[in-house]
Amino acid sequence: MIVTSVLANVLFFTNQGRVFSSRAYHIPESSRQAKGLPLINFLELRPEEMVTTLVPARKLGSSDYLMMVTRQGIIKKVALSAFENIRRNGLIAVNLREDDELVGVRRVQEGDRLMIAASSGYSITFDEGQIRPMGRNASGVKAISLGKNDYVAGMDKYIEGADVLLVTEKGYGKRTPVGEFREQNRGGKGLKSIDLSEKTGKLVDFKVVTPDEELVILTGEGQLIRLEVQDISQQKRYSRGVLLMRLPENDAIVGVARFKVEKED
Repeated sequence: MIVTSVLANVLFFTNQGRVFSSRAYHIPESSRQAKGLPLINFLELRPEEMVTTLVPARKLGSSDYLMMVTRQGIIKKVALSAFENIRRNGLIAVNLREDDELVGVRRVQEGDRLMIAASSGYSITFDEGQIRPMGRNASGVKAISLGKNDYVAGMDKYIEGADVLLVTEKGYGKRTPVGEFREQNRGGKGLKSIDLSEKTGKLVDFKVVTPDEELVILTGEGQLIRLEVQDISQQKRYSRGVLLMRLPENDAIVGVARFKVEKED
C-alpha cells in the first residue's frame, strides 16, 4: 500500500525480480470495498509471478538509487535512472538465485542507513555506502545472515530520533527507539529486536515510524485496521509488544503500510 499522486510513476516489482511501470492514473479508481482489477489486465505477468513491492517515483532520472533485498537476505543497489525506459513486458531488476524472491525495494540517497529485519525477530543496521552500485542483471551481496527457515521480513531507512515498529503474524507489535539499534557491518546476524513465541508468531513486517504518522495493518483475509503510531506502546528491544489486532484462527497479518495525514486544527 502506498500513498501517491495521479501523475506519479508507480514501479511494480515482482517476486521473480522483474519490474513494470505505470502512471498512477492508469490504475482504475475504486471504492474501499471494491475488489479491484487483476494486475494481469495491465501488467504482463508470468504464471506464478506476483507483485511484492510498489515504489512511487514522480521523476525517474534522478541521482537516487533503489535498494532491493531478497527473501534470502541478498541486497543490491541500482541507480533509479536505470528504470527510466521500462518496456510493457517489464525489465529484469535483479538476477535472483535459485529458490529466492524479491521482497523489498526502497529508494535511497548517499549517506542513508538501512535497517533489515528477519522473521526470527533479528535486525541489522548499516550504511548504504557498504553496497556498491550494480547493473540491473547483477545478483547482489549478502545483507543479513539467516538461520534455517528464516527469511527477510522487511527493509526500511533509518531516521534519527524515530521508532522501529515491529508487527508479528498473530497481531502483536511495539515501537522501539532507533537509538537501541547500533550500526553494524552488513552480512552479520544482527540484533534481537523483539521477543517472539508461539503466541506472537513470526515477525512479518517492520517500519521506521514517527509519531505524526498513521498505520494500516492488513491481514491475509483482507481485513484491516487503522492506527495512530503514537497510540502503539513504546518498549525495549527484548520485549514482546502488545496485541494490536485480534485475529480469527485462520487469519494472519501480512503487511503494514504507513502514511502521514494532514490534520485540520
